[in-house]
Amino acid sequence: MTRNNSLTDLNVLNYRSLEVHGLSFELMVDRKPIGEIVGTSDTAVPYWLFKTGVALRPLSQLNSGDTGKRVVAVCPCGTYGCSCISCNVVQSWDRNIVFREFTTDLRSSLLPFNLLIFSFSLDNYNSVVKSIFDDIRVFEAI
Repeated sequence: MTRNNSLTDLNVLNYRSLEVHGLSFELMVDRKPIGEIVGTSDTAVPYWLFKTGVALRPLSQLNSGDTGKRVVAVCPCGTYGCSCISCNVVQSWDRNIVFREFTTDLRSSLLPFNLLIFSFSLDNYNSVVKSIFDDIRVFEAI
C-alpha cells in the first residue's frame, strides 16, 4: 500500500459491497479498507449516506461550493454520528482526485492519520462512484 505524498504515484480506489445495514460499501485504497489503514474499526458506509451526499459523490457534485468533506468509513453499528472517518475529497490541479485531511475519533492507532494523502485517477474515482450508485439502484429496485 502506498501512502501517497506525491501526485505522480497514484493509488487505486475500489470497494466491496456488503449486506450489512441493508447495503453498505467498504471503501478500499490499494486493496486495504480505509478503516484498517487509519487504524480504527470503522468500516462499510451504508448506502443512504451516498444518496444523501454525506459519502462520496459524483465529480459534478464535488465542485458545487461545498467543503468537500466526505465520510469514507463508519462505526460497525452503521451510524456515522457514533464514529466515522472523513476526509476532504478534492480535484487536484492535474485533475486527479485527492483524499486528504483525514479526521476520526481518538480511537485511531495510526497517528498522525490526518497527514495521509491518497491520489486517484479521475477515471478510477468516477468508475468506483458510478458502480456504487449502480449497485444502489439495483438494491432499491428489489
